[in-house]
Amino acid sequence: MIQESYAITGGNYKNAGFASNLLKTRLKRVGIEPEVLRKIMIAAYEAEMNVVIHADRGTMRVALDDGYLDMEVKDEGPGIPDIGLAMKEGYSTAPETARDMGFGAGMGLPNIKRNSDFFRIESAVGKGTCIRATIQLRPHGRQAPHKNSISVREDLCSGCLSCVRACPTGAVRVHSKRPEILAHRCIDCTACIETCTSGAIQAGSRRFFPSRAERGTVVVPLSVLAQFGESMSPRLLIRYLKEEGFSRVLTETGYKDALKKEILSTVRRKKDTMPVISPVCPAVVNLVETRFPSLIPDLAPYMSPIDALVFSTPQRPLLCIVPCPAQLTLLRSRYDESEVIVVAVDVLYDTVGKGQPSFGQKGHAGRKRPDEENGKKNGPSRQAEKEPMHDPNGILVVSGMKDVVDILERMENGCLRDVPAVEPYACRYGCFGSPLLRENPAFAIYRAGSLEYDSAANAAAIRKTAPYTARQGIRLHPNLSEAVLLLGKIDDVLRTLPGKDCGLCGAPGCDALAEDIVLGRAQVTDCVHFGGNQEKNP
Repeated sequence: MIQESYAITGGNYKNAGFASNLLKTRLKRVGIEPEVLRKIMIAAYEAEMNVVIHADRGTMRVALDDGYLDMEVKDEGPGIPDIGLAMKEGYSTAPETARDMGFGAGMGLPNIKRNSDFFRIESAVGKGTCIRATIQLRPHGRQAPHKNSISVREDLCSGCLSCVRACPTGAVRVHSKRPEILAHRCIDCTACIETCTSGAIQAGSRRFFPSRAERGTVVVPLSVLAQFGESMSPRLLIRYLKEEGFSRVLTETGYKDALKKEILSTVRRKKDTMPVISPVCPAVVNLVETRFPSLIPDLAPYMSPIDALVFSTPQRPLLCIVPCPAQLTLLRSRYDESEVIVVAVDVLYDTVGKGQPSFGQKGHAGRKRPDEENGKKNGPSRQAEKEPMHDPNGILVVSGMKDVVDILERMENGCLRDVPAVEPYACRYGCFGSPLLRENPAFAIYRAGSLEYDSAANAAAIRKTAPYTARQGIRLHPNLSEAVLLLGKIDDVLRTLPGKDCGLCGAPGCDALAEDIVLGRAQVTDCVHFGGNQEKNP
């Protein structure tokens, strides 16, 4: 059995949702079925907010055992004079301060009841309210292992640990000075590549263009076409590729436009008020399947633009030059290499760069770009440029992993109901901001804007042939009972650690280190603060 207790402070809107978020993280590690997890999170969040809005203080207690989750939220506050009236949708006694911040719409108690298998509420005026809810659990089934296209060069690792802190799914470890990527957690998002200054973390496998006899149609995303500065404009690059033997150069932009139109159509057909999530970025789709499985029903069931383009292009062989490992993995796993050859953009840099030293002689992603050589910058830096992307159709366009995670967290908590759809990109500036690309993204977007590209006239959004599925992610074990036992052991180890969450052990925090110890990936002595290890602390 797992038992949890969380204190809730009334009126503390800054930390509203903190208790339910802690509970959510715990339940994901156990491996609750996404639909059930979604119900639990709505009930827990609404119950917590009920205390924050109406009471002085309260406590949330949760027990997990025998396939059921029991939740009790008890507060000290004014109580409810008329429970029947309070249970009506839209009825609210929330103060103006709560309403001004978007809370107190009168849906809290009805939402808790709707998402519970058993619901009971008791209240005494002048004393407080007690809510009890029970939800039946269902574990995930077994999943086939997922592949990824990110690898680590141990000999190049400097041990800076920046990759460990950057990963949004906790997939990177550096124990005993040996970097490792946990394949079941990796979503191919490039967060680790972007922060790695030594070039130790890489994407794809280096290979050359196919021979002239094998060259036919080549797919080059718009973000890649605009990478070669004034000396090689997108038009000149297309001409160069055709001179190299490619009969046609295609880009995915038409399919991206078609997907956006279909997303808007899906919004109009959708019955609930949760935003539709566009699958425009494969890395974000992986993130949802790994860290936010309860949002899988909100993912629009369509192929990403690059996938739809390859699927719709009959010419074979087909070469695809992609700017990120998520697209590498997606296409390599779907198509036979004898028909569709997928390479990372560094192959194009090397090929074109033979006549352009500033591009051809640079190393892998993570190293300096031409505009940063010798400490000089010929334009605004990537980090400084954080202008939001806008969409005239009312779709919320969000880019950058930190902001994407924040948006998905809010959606999982039942917020953002005023947003019709979300178009999320793992990289800042979308595909133009991939760390595998070397040009300043603002310049690349400017150059790409004037290009008349070749995109199929019949481009259309294409439905997925297989449903989205929740990945293993942070789940400890496919069997619910085994996962509960492992979580108990992790708690026991965690109590022996200092709780500093410094990351100096090579894991994202103490909780992750405790998991690594229980699963045999690390030792307690990896903690620099443990026992006599304080001397190791830099």
